[in-house]
Parts: sequence; structure tokens; C-alpha cells
Amino acid sequence: MNIDQKFPKEFLSAVEASIAEWNNSRGRELIRLGGVVQGGEVAQDGFNVLYWNENWDGFKPGEQARTVVYWSGAQIFEADVRVNSKDFKFSVSAQGGRVDMESLLVHEFGHVLGLDHRKDAPSVMLAGLSTGTLRREPQKSDLDAL
Repeated sequence: MNIDQKFPKEFLSAVEASIAEWNNSRGRELIRLGGVVQGGEVAQDGFNVLYWNENWDGFKPGEQARTVVYWSGAQIFEADVRVNSKDFKFSVSAQGGRVDMESLLVHEFGHVLGLDHRKDAPSVMLAGLSTGTLRREPQKSDLDAL
């Protein structure tokens, strides 16, 4: 997963921690952190990119992030994650009415791995993440779905 150069450095530890959660859950590398890239538009271009999206026009304003997964048959060959920095404020601790970045990214990286939203708790793949909520560790239901 490459990181858009606009992605704030203050959240890089949350990116690393969320990737580590998935990798450690299986005892092997599922997601690899790549380099910093010059953003641009989300496109099917062979690169997995985590974007900091300040222009959320055309998307649902209530979404904190959106992951686009490109499949070839039953195999994922690319995934891009967009974080809605236009309509939401984020933090590394879920304090002050902000969305916890690590919890958000654990969820979005679940999509990168092919997981859908779940309706049953506990799960990092529940559709909504309220401000002030920490949901950083994949649960048994998430790992079973993986």
C-alpha cells in the first residue's frame, strides 16, 4: 500500500499500526507498506494507494472513507483507499469528537483484503464508526471471514 504525499505525517503511525494488526493476525504479511507517491486520481493503474481526499465531491458526504477493490475473477489485483478529509476530522486517539484513524484504517484495509461490511458485532467491519470509538483489532468473525 503506497501513501499519497498529501496524507498527513501525523497519521503514518496509524497506517503502520493498522497494517500490523492484519499482518499479525495471520502471522504473515498480508499488506505491505510501500512508498510515498504523488497522489492524483483514483484509477485502475496497478498501484495500491491510500489517498487523503480533500475534495469529496461526488461521493457520499457521510462516508469517512471509501475503498475501491479491483478484482480479476476471485483474486484482488489492486485496491485504493480514499479518506474523506473534507467532511471529517481525525485523530490518533479518538478524542475530541474525532474519528480514530487507526480504527478507520483497520476497517478499510479489511476491504483491501476482500472483506465486506458485517452487521454482527463485534467486528472491525461494521459499517459505521462513531467518533470517539476505538475498534482497532480484527475479531474472530473478521478473521474467519478472511
